Amino acid sequence: MGVRKLLLIIFSLIILLVLLTHSSEHSVDTSAMREFLESQYVPEVGLLRASITSYPDNETIWLANDNVLAERALRLLGSPLWGNVSEALRRYNISYVQK
Repeated sequence: MGVRKLLLIIFSLIILLVLLTHSSEHSVDTSAMREFLESQYVPEVGLLRASITSYPDNETIWLANDNVLAERALRLLGSPLWGNVSEALRRYNISYVQK
């Protein structure tokens, strides 16, 4: 179940990034997306957890994939948390390279 949930979150973040990239062509309500991502934020580490409620994902924080995508999505959504996530990833020598 943990792997399935992780894949669902990654897939959702990819769809979010695609929607946000093309948002000028389509009307997209991003407030719920932003609220969901911000609800996953763990201030003590500056990153997003894999899940809010289901164990062990509620105690799991994935650096690559989840938080790299979340950093980009939070930035596109205008969330101030994107900078915190970006800084935390830098502490682990992980960054999103935009081409």
